[in-house]
Amino acid sequence: MTDDRPPEEGQAPTPLPARPQPAAPPQAPTPVRSLVGGDDAGARGDEAAPPPAPEPERSLEVDGTTWTVRATGRGRGGPREAPVPLLHLGFSRAGAEGAPPGPALEALVVGRRLEDFSEASLEEAFRVARPRPPADAVPKPFFAEITSKGNRGDG
Repeated sequence: MTDDRPPEEGQAPTPLPARPQPAAPPQAPTPVRSLVGGDDAGARGDEAAPPPAPEPERSLEVDGTTWTVRATGRGRGGPREAPVPLLHLGFSRAGAEGAPPGPALEALVVGRRLEDFSEASLEEAFRVARPRPPADAVPKPFFAEITSKGNRGDG
């Protein structure tokens, strides 16, 4: 490329400086889940990712029945300025033969780790736990009570 300005008399056109070329092609972005887990080497395929550690479980006896408690999910709730750690607990009957897989009851509680809960706190979570919906349950449509003809409910 050359400079588009007309050369002065007796002068050759001056070439424009070359643009720097990128040193290497851009890499694919790193998945966020890999960054949250701490070690993103396995996600890039550099080495095999270590298997996830098994979730701890606790036993709880309520009204003569032994239950196994596991943390089945984690999240955050509340305002962005002060998020609250949430723990999803699953309660399964210990040694239940023929029961469907997964917990029979579930509860959402404030906390980070299952190990941090006392027996009394786990029992309180058990008391407010709800039955887990069946795996083949069809979810209810959002705003199911609103008719298809309008939003005033006049049919």
